[in-house]
Amino acid sequence: MQPADIDYLQSLVAKMADLGGAEADWLVAADLDLAFHRRIVACSQNRSLIQSYGAMDVKINALFITVKQYLPARFFKIPERHQKLVDVFRAGEWWRAEPVVADHWFETAAKFKQLLAGPPAESNGASTHGCASAVLHRYRHARPALPYARDLSHRGDARRA
Repeated sequence: MQPADIDYLQSLVAKMADLGGAEADWLVAADLDLAFHRRIVACSQNRSLIQSYGAMDVKINALFITVKQYLPARFFKIPERHQKLVDVFRAGEWWRAEPVVADHWFETAAKFKQLLAGPPAESNGASTHGCASAVLHRYRHARPALPYARDLSHRGDARRA
């Protein structure tokens, strides 16, 4: 990952921080999130990973909208959660990338589990529990494998040597 890539990621985080949480901001945030992760994946220069991630864009965007519906307070954590990734890359601590990325995904999955564990909410006589369960299932299957952390680690070590 080059300094220009890190600067680009930082600019996306700054744009995320400028959003106020209005309805239209969710769509902008989803686009920024996809651009953020797309750049990280592109930096891996792993063709298979790039293709796999590209195929997941629609699922990830749908997941983002689902988070909006079920966990709207997460909106204001978006910049902070992405900043952690930028900080790892800026420090050149590639070995920390995988656990930080994993936390990035699993923290939201844990929130969905909490939602599932609570009493089912009633809406027009229908429980949202089943919807949240389906969301968690999609979330588990939408999360990318994390080989890009390994791909970047060997590149980072080579540059420092």
